[in-house]
Parts: sequence; C-alpha cells; structure tokens
Amino acid sequence: MAIAEMRKVTIIGHLADRAAITGELQRAGVMELEAIEEETESGPGPGGAGPGDVEASTGVETGAVEQRIAELKFCIDFLDKLERVKKGLIQQFAGSKIPVDLDEFGNMTRDEGWFRPVHSQCRDYDSRLSALRNEENQIQNLLRQLAGWVWLDLPLEELGGTRHAGIVLGSVAAKAYDNLASEARSACDGLYIEARRSDDGRDVYFVVIYAREDEQALFDVLKKHEYTRHQFPALTGTPRECAGAARQRLDAISGEREGILGEARKLLSYRTRIYALYDSLSLERDRLAASRQSVATRRAFAIQGWVASDNIPALRDLLMKRFDSIVIKDEPPADGEAVPVTLKNTSLVTPFEAVTEIYSMPHPEGIDPTPWLAPFFFVFFGMCLGDVGYGILLTLLCVILLKKIRMAGLGKKLFILLAISGVSSAVMGAVTGSWLGNLVKVKPLWFNPLDNPILMLGVSFALGLIQILVGLGIKFGMNVRRGRIVDAVFDQGFWFLLILGLALIMVSGQVKVAGISTLATWLSAVGAVGLIATQGRANKGIIKRLASGVLSLYGITGYLSDVLSYSRLLALGLASSVIANVIDDLALRLTGIPILGWIGMVILLVVGHTFNLLINVVGSFVHSSRLQYVEFFNKFFEGGGRRFSPFRVRTKYIDIDDIDLVGEREA
Repeated sequence: MAIAEMRKVTIIGHLADRAAITGELQRAGVMELEAIEEETESGPGPGGAGPGDVEASTGVETGAVEQRIAELKFCIDFLDKLERVKKGLIQQFAGSKIPVDLDEFGNMTRDEGWFRPVHSQCRDYDSRLSALRNEENQIQNLLRQLAGWVWLDLPLEELGGTRHAGIVLGSVAAKAYDNLASEARSACDGLYIEARRSDDGRDVYFVVIYAREDEQALFDVLKKHEYTRHQFPALTGTPRECAGAARQRLDAISGEREGILGEARKLLSYRTRIYALYDSLSLERDRLAASRQSVATRRAFAIQGWVASDNIPALRDLLMKRFDSIVIKDEPPADGEAVPVTLKNTSLVTPFEAVTEIYSMPHPEGIDPTPWLAPFFFVFFGMCLGDVGYGILLTLLCVILLKKIRMAGLGKKLFILLAISGVSSAVMGAVTGSWLGNLVKVKPLWFNPLDNPILMLGVSFALGLIQILVGLGIKFGMNVRRGRIVDAVFDQGFWFLLILGLALIMVSGQVKVAGISTLATWLSAVGAVGLIATQGRANKGIIKRLASGVLSLYGITGYLSDVLSYSRLLALGLASSVIANVIDDLALRLTGIPILGWIGMVILLVVGHTFNLLINVVGSFVHSSRLQYVEFFNKFFEGGGRRFSPFRVRTKYIDIDDIDLVGEREA
C-alpha cells in the first residue's frame, strides 16, 4: 500500500526483432518508454543498410501510416456528419468504445482492400454535397438580392439600356430617397424613376431610366446619397421569374442532396471496420514512434524505460520466451532522475485512488495518502448522504452501470468508489434512522441528527480532530523515515501533544475518567513549552528563538479552523435529511385526494427523491474530497509526482478484449 517501486529497464536485442519486441511491449502495457540520449554508430553496414538508413525507413513508414490515418479520419468525420453517434451522459464520462475481442479485431483489420473504394466514395459524396451546398448558398444570396425587385416588371437582360437611354437599379436608405429623387429630376430632364420600399421599410429600391447625355449628372447625384447599385448580368427574365426559377433549383438541390445522402448512408455499415482500422493504424504509429525512441547499431538496438518492480519478472518471462538473444537488465533510478509515479494498493483501497488522482499524484519520495484517506472518505460520504434508500439506489445504479458499460482507469475507479460510498450511506442511514427521509419509519440504531444536531456536530468535530492527528502522525513517520527525528519530535510531536491535550481539556467535563484533567493539562503544557522552545530554532539568538516559539502558538488557530471545517458534515447531512423529509411530507399530503392524489404522490416521491439523491451525491463527493485536500493533505502530502504513462494499447474507438498480457491496464 504505497507508491510502487519503479526501476529503469533496458532491453537489448537484434535490430531485426525491434518491431516485434516493441509490439510485445505495447501489448504488455507496463513500461513507460524513455528516449536514450546516446551517440549511435552511423554509416552503412558491410552487408546492408546501417542504422541511419533504418531510421530513415522508419520515418518514411511513419509518414505513410499518418497518411492512411488521415484518410480514415476523413471517412469517420464524413460518416459522423451523416449519423452522429449518440452518447449518454454516462458514456460521455466513462467512454463509449465498441467492445471487440482480439481475434475479431484482427479479422477486421487484416484485409484493407475494402477501404480504398469506401474512401473514394466518401470523397465523391463529400465533393458533390459541397458543390450543392455552395450552389445553394449562391442561390440564397441571389434570392435575397431579388427580394426587393419582385415588383419590377422589366426583363433583367434589358438593363443594359439602348444607345440613347440608360437604366440603373439601385437602393438607398429610405430617409434619403426623397432628396435623391428630387435632385435627380432637377439634374436630368425627362428622367423616369419608380421606387418601392423594402418590406422592413428601411430602404427604397428604385429604377431610373435616363438619357445618356445626363448619365454623369445622374450618377453624381446617386453617389452623393451613397446609393447601392444592383446588377444582374447573368439573369434573364423579370426578377419575379428569376426568383421563381431559383426556388425551383433549390427544390431540385434538396432532392439531389437527399439522393446523395441516401447513397452515402449505405457506407455506415463500414463504420465499425473503419474505427477498427483507424485504431489498428494508430497502434502501428505508436509502435513506430516507440522504435524511434530506441538507439541502434548495425545489428542491435536498445530501448529503455520505467517499469514497476512487481511487473519486471512477468515482463522478463514474456520476452525471454519469444526472443532467444535478448538481454534485459533493470536498475534503480539514479539520483535526481524524474521517476514516474503509480499507486499500488489493495483491491479494497484501489477505488479510493480516484480521490488522490483527481488532486495530484504524490511525489516519488512522498507517501501515497490513499490508504489513509479511504476510511475517512467512506465515513464522511456516508454522513453527508446518510440515507438507507439513497445508499442502496446509488450502489445499485453504479453496479448496473459498471456491468453495462466497459470502463477503465479513473472512470472505473470513480464508479466503484460511488458504489462503495452507497454502502456507507446506507449504513449511516440505518444508524441515524433515515429511510428515504421519514417515508419508512425505522428507529435509528444510535440517534437522529434532526433531533440531536449538537451530537452530530460533536461527532463531526471528533472525526475531524482524529483525521488531523492522523495527518500529523503521517508527517511524523515521514520525517523519522528520512532520518529527521528532531524535526519529527519538534514539528509534529509537540503539536500532537498540544492539540490532544486541549481536546481532552474540552471533553474532560463531559467524560468522567479519573485523572483525565491532569493528563490533559500535562499534555498541553508539554506541547506548548516544547513548541516555544523549538519552533524558533532556525533563528540566531535566544530572544529571537523564544519570540518565534511563542508566536508559533498562534498556529493553533489554523488547527481550530481545520476542525471547524468538519461542521460541513453536519450541514450536508441535515440538508439531505430535511429535503427528503419535506418531499415525503408534501407527497403524503396528496393522499387525501382520491386517485389523482395517489398518482401525484408517486410522481412527487420519484422526482423529488431522484433530485435530492443526485444533488447530494455530488455535494457529498465534493465536500468529502475537499476535507481530504484542504484539511488533511496539508499536514503531510507532497504532490507534484509525474503520472506513470506506460506504452500500451491506446485506442480511440474500439475496446479490445484480452489484450493484457502483463499487469493491469491504466487509463
């Protein structure tokens, strides 16, 4: 139950086996690769290609794979536009990969001959749909331009005018039209102008027929009023006729599009195979990238990385059985190396790693807080939700989801944690007598917080005090392990005595135990004197040391604040119970109404308790985690560890069964 011991593993083998060994490492999924920064022997070998040529070949192969992946991604995006894969809220969180066993995955990706025609068809359909979309946009723009001219009974091909007369179509702001028309008539004798307001009344569309000799004067007036000229050089017929033809074309485009989409949807039957091929090539790309992290000579290569010590024997057996001439050596990390971190706990504690991992991975030289926070989180969550019915429902819901949806990594840990937390809630509900609020009348095993909130508050403070003392104890142990015994005694031991002594003083009036007051006084006194004498030890001079020691006692307010923070356990527990009771009371009042009242009661109970369950599950998880992060971790936790990221099978669309050969997969 700790941070797993990591060792650096170096694998040396024949260059010809590099691809196969890399593949085995990917399937095993227990080694985080690390580039070897060493100079390699260059130049061609006596009998063939040298390492430089091999690396160049790998680069070319990677480029080819990337090109095929891009083609597959195009097909996936095209098919997704035809039919979006619907994901539920749970699937968005836990993932929605398609489960496929290893043999089926191999069959789906072995033959790629079918893909080329599918890709060509996707390209063709996409091109035709794009062309229709562009034409549709152009027609829509044309219709918007023609919208102001449907009243004009003049063929658009005649807008060029004659030798002696010209025609111009334009629009101008409605407020400027009267002046424009007046000035144009003044400037041009015999001018004909006709106009209509736009539907929204903001603009005026006008047609002007003028003598050619007045053209310059006319356009001077039009420009003065900032008119917009409208031209339709490619159209024939009146604007109304052109608009009608455009609408007919839109209808035709819609039909053509439906026809193309109907043909394209037949390709949806290939989508799963495309997903599989995409993931297969992605795995191949990862293997090529891993190969490029190794170093090579003319005939051999070496690849290096981090492996948890427990997985080294199995990895060694796996590779040694298949490859005769392979050398595997492992060694502890050198001083100053950035060692990745992975957690190692029992199956019961592993789900609680979700709480730790959401916050931060611990420092490689620190301590995994998961086993220490697990019992507190279990109890805190139960106190916050605290209902037998809610706990059973939460556990059942999580178990069903875990059965129905394949999950891995953090998502799987989180749902198992919620299932366990449901058990905690049910237990705490039985202790406090809450069964779907007060819907089921069962006597509490201990007390009802609604009847005795002070006792619940005291229990919350007591649990908080215990967790804080545990945190100090963990830090004490860490300092002892590092040989800092003095720091452990001075910085944690004296605080432990002072806090424990003050706590005993506070409860000594309620607990009739002989000598408890004397013990509490001595513990407090020894703790306080010890802190005064030691907390200023970094300063020079007795006065500064004593002054710093006295001032350090102010730190007791921080501990007091931490303990008070645990009152949220009471608040959330009461909130959950009060809301449940209100829902029950309102629902039961409806039973006085025949038939409809009973139906309303059922609806209100289902909706109300579902709402209360959901919001309080979120609140219970957030605040139980918050107590770990803020009040508990700050006593000892050293974060900043780099998460262990093994080279393994990572797929985007397909969840491959039976792929693990060594250890457990990680997210």
